Formats: sequence, structure tokens, C-alpha cells
Amino acid sequence: RHSIGGAIRKQAAAAGRVIMLSTHFLEEAEELSQHIAILCRGRLKASGSPTFLKSRLGVGYDLAVTAASSDRAVVGAVEAIVRQHLPDAPIDTAAGEIKVAVGRDAVATALPHLLADLEA
Repeated sequence: RHSIGGAIRKQAAAAGRVIMLSTHFLEEAEELSQHIAILCRGRLKASGSPTFLKSRLGVGYDLAVTAASSDRAVVGAVEAIVRQHLPDAPIDTAAGEIKVAVGRDAVATALPHLLADLEA
């Protein structure tokens, strides 16, 4: 991806060129683009500069974990694992589903360990 990014930057520097890039990585789009359009199921959901989109939409991920059972003990155990890895993240628990906002910094550091512990 690094070498492709260099080639895209080189082409974009040429006057009068428009390059369309499709990616699932916001960081990549942010690095290579002046304008980003976000599509969901073929429909435009948001459009603007990387700075505008981050200020409007926030940064990070929303993670939803559905417990294998809606039993309070099971949901409590899953929530404890989430809190162990993301102690400061806002958590919403309802009907056996745990929703947590994962900040951008935690995506690389805490999220892989959280997912590994949830799979165990």
C-alpha cells in the first residue's frame, strides 16, 4: 500500500488530474485525499475534507458485542472484559448487547487484545 500511495501522490500532483480511490481505511483516504465521500450500500452518507468529516462524524469505532446469552451474569462477564481493555470508554448495555465507543488511539493498542479476550 505504501508504494501505491506514492504513485497516487505523484499522479495527483500533476495539474488537472482527478483520482478516485476506493478504500475501507479512513487513514489511507485521509492521507491521500483532499476530499472524501463516504458511501453505504451505494448511497452517499457524508462528503467533505478529512478535517470536516472527523469533526462532524467523530473518530474511532463503535463496537457492538452481543453476548451468547442475555443472562445477566454472561452479559456482566462480557462487560467486565470490555472495561478491562477500555476503562474510560462510554459503554451502553441493553438486551444482551454491549455498545462501546472505541477511540482512535485504542484501535491499535487495546482493540486487538479486547477481541482476542472476547474470542477466548
